[in-house]
Formats: sequence, structure tokens, C-alpha cells
Amino acid sequence: MKVLLDADGVLLDSHSYFLYRVNERYADIIAKNLKRPLTLEDITNWDFGLALEIIGIPIIKRKDSEPLGAIDYIHEAYTQTEYCISLVDPSVARVTNYLFNTFEVEIVTSNHEPNGLKIVLDSHGINTTKFRQDAKNVTSQYTVVVEDNPNICIDDKQTLLLRDRPWNRDLEAPNVLRFYHSLQLPGILRLLDTYGDLEAIAKAISLGKADLLCKSNIETYGFKLLKNRCIKYK
Repeated sequence: MKVLLDADGVLLDSHSYFLYRVNERYADIIAKNLKRPLTLEDITNWDFGLALEIIGIPIIKRKDSEPLGAIDYIHEAYTQTEYCISLVDPSVARVTNYLFNTFEVEIVTSNHEPNGLKIVLDSHGINTTKFRQDAKNVTSQYTVVVEDNPNICIDDKQTLLLRDRPWNRDLEAPNVLRFYHSLQLPGILRLLDTYGDLEAIAKAISLGKADLLCKSNIETYGFKLLKNRCIKYK
């Protein structure tokens, strides 16, 4: 089982840097139209949703005359020094390093600043020896894709583990599992590594065969989530 682990929005909270910059730069426009600062919940879809409607900038800068676009800020996050890019949750480093030692996992990013991104990952103690900068055209090489992008292209034989974020909450599908914390990943991957896909996991759980499969305490967190998800699609 080969696993693709995305960085932006799954491991690192670069979207908060976008909010920090635009709330500062477009304070007057935001105050006039929204009466409060933009928050993560205002990034209502993959194209930045309400956040872009309010400030009126492009998705990405196409001309010199245009202001920086939303995606430009995500890339810029890894070239600036005044703002510390945080982890999406406090357990990201511990879990990511555990995954590297236990499964066949690679961090794959389409960010245009891979060197800066690696430096940030390193600063948080995350192993970056298995790191790949790519435009995601390698997605088909992986059995499991861990992403926040609801538009990622996968086939029916792949499983998408979707980190819950405001911009992907409309996506539900039989081969998609939404997770809410990094600590849920080890157990999910253990069961996927054993049974192959979510449908097979559901059968194993219904027969009581999966309860004792987890190899360590860190792998127990994902079992309840999988059990609830499998009951939903039973």
C-alpha cells in the first residue's frame, strides 16, 4: 500500500497565513463588507469561496498589474519569515513520523516553494527524506491519498482520506473517508493496509474481525471513526 500525504491543509496550516495577510492588507474592504475579519470558515470552497468574494482578488496572479492571488499567498507562506506556519493539529509531527516508520508514505506537494516548505516541515520535526514536489500528476501511483482537496482525481480502486476543512465539506463518496485529527490516521491506514478498501473494512468490522488489529496505542484512534463510517454506508 503506497500512501500520498499532502502538505498544505493536511500537515501545515498555510491557509491561516493567507487570512493573516489579506485581513491586514484589505482591512477596510473586509470591515465594510463583512463587519469582521475573515476566518477559516469563510474559505467555503476550493476556490476560496466567500473569502475571495469579499476582497475581490484573483485565484492566482496572471498579470503584473494584478494583485497577489489567493494561491500566491499559500506559496508565499514558505518564503516569508515574519509569520510562523503552524501545524494543522498538535499531533501532526508525531503521527507523520510514525507513518513514515510504519507504512510506505511520501509527502507530495504541488506548492511552488518546495524548499521553503521542507524547511518549515523540518522546523516542526517532521522527516522530509520522503518528499516529492509534483503537480499531483502522480496521484494514480498511490493506493491511498491523504488530501484536503475535494477535486483531487482518484479512481474507484483508490481511497481518499479527506482532512476535514471548510472547503471540502460537500464531498461524500463510498471511497472517501473524512478524518478530523491526525491521530486518526495510523489506525485507518493499518486497516486499509490489511483489508484493502473501505468496503472490505466494513465487512471485517461487521464480522468482529477488525477489533484487535491495531498494533499500538496510536493506532486505536481511527477505529471508532471507521466503524461509524462503515455503518453509515452499510
